[in-house]
Amino acid sequence: MRKLIITFLSTLLMLSSNVFAAPYSVLHAALADIDQQTNDVYLIGYQSVEHVRADAYGASKYIVLDFRADKARLADDEAVAKVEFICRKIISNRPLLKDLSELGYDMVSVAFDETSQFDCL
Repeated sequence: MRKLIITFLSTLLMLSSNVFAAPYSVLHAALADIDQQTNDVYLIGYQSVEHVRADAYGASKYIVLDFRADKARLADDEAVAKVEFICRKIISNRPLLKDLSELGYDMVSVAFDETSQFDCL
């Protein structure tokens, strides 16, 4: 009986890890694709941010995609063009949007430094 319970728990754990890993693998693949297609900036990572709001909507969760430029600072028009390109890639990827939604994300933002970020959705 003990062996059956351990086997059942191991199987359940394996299945649950696959369920939770799948959306992140889609996210990682999509981010790698975006990183390869962007010029002059490169993806260094992403971070989940959750804010608790004191209203009827509860908490909001968003993902910040952190990029860095090859040069010290992007000109404003370059930054806008990069944000538009990255956001267009995200918005046009329906499987990615579905997975982000299932992971609980309400918004996607793009950052090029520690002080500012630009919202996609």
